[in-house]
Amino acid sequence: MQELPKNKVLSSLKDIDRRVVPLPMVVIYKNPTDFPKGCVARVFDAKTGRPTSLCILRKTVQECREDVEKSGFRVKFPRAAVDDKCIVESWV
Repeated sequence: MQELPKNKVLSSLKDIDRRVVPLPMVVIYKNPTDFPKGCVARVFDAKTGRPTSLCILRKTVQECREDVEKSGFRVKFPRAAVDDKCIVESWV
C-alpha cells in the first residue's frame, strides 16, 4: 500500500470542500494498518488518482457506505484483484 498523507478526519464526507478537491472519489478500507480495528473511507483526488488527507472513520463497512451515499457518491466499483487486500470498494 502506498504511503498516505496524515489523516484529517471529517465527521462526514459531506464536509469535503469541493474548492480544494473538486473531483473527489472515495475508497473504503476495512482494517487498514493505520486503523486496524475499523473502517476508513479515504478521499482521493480523481484528477490525479492520489489520496488526500481527508477521511472518515467508522466501525463497519456498512457505516462507511451509508455516509458515502448520503454525501452524494453514487457509482460503486468493486476491489480490483491488484488492489491492497484491505480495500473493499471505491465510489465516485
